[in-house]
Amino acid sequence: MQPFFEEDGITILQGDARELIYQVDAQVVISDPPYGVNFLSSQGSEWRNTPIVGDRDDSLARWIVSYCRTKLLPAAVFWGVRIARPEGWKGCLVWSKGEHAGLGDLSFPWKPCHEEIYIFGEGWHRPPGRRGGSVLEYPAECGTYAMRKGGRLHPVEKPLGLMVELIEHAPPGVIVDPFCGSGTTLEAAKRLGRTAIGIEIDERFCRTAAERLRQKELGLSWF
Repeated sequence: MQPFFEEDGITILQGDARELIYQVDAQVVISDPPYGVNFLSSQGSEWRNTPIVGDRDDSLARWIVSYCRTKLLPAAVFWGVRIARPEGWKGCLVWSKGEHAGLGDLSFPWKPCHEEIYIFGEGWHRPPGRRGGSVLEYPAECGTYAMRKGGRLHPVEKPLGLMVELIEHAPPGVIVDPFCGSGTTLEAAKRLGRTAIGIEIDERFCRTAAERLRQKELGLSWF
């Protein structure tokens, strides 16, 4: 199996996660799988009408949860608020995206500003300091926040700081992100000196993630 990218403890594999994950040795899963919202952005020229592979239903999200539970792997998995909760979770975090995020049903008086993250397994810990709350506030990668770095790298890109916080609390061992997209989980792992493997089926996002990770001097701040 030839890696698409491999450097400084970070590896990218291109292909179907349902096949490749059995060929990697990892101890922690952190991922934002397609979960059936059939996302199709209508804003911005770069991502307008760009579908996400596997997002027509929640089968991939349920598959990765089943895999983690079967293998007894600790995991943090993003989840859609409109689909039934997964089974066997240890805790639920809420990612608060900020007031600028999302439009949704324009006839409804409240716009969607959060996502759920389900925690599975044991070994999660807190860094030195006080215990944090379950609501994680990080502005979504859209609008002004995305413009500061030249636009989003992925239609549903997650904030780097959010992924850093999840990894800071993660058990030891190699991290795998089976749906790594533009590589936010991998960059967060690199910043924290963790070994990580990303799997991505779409070659364009593999290229984006690899280019991102080849930057020798990553900035020290994130949103």
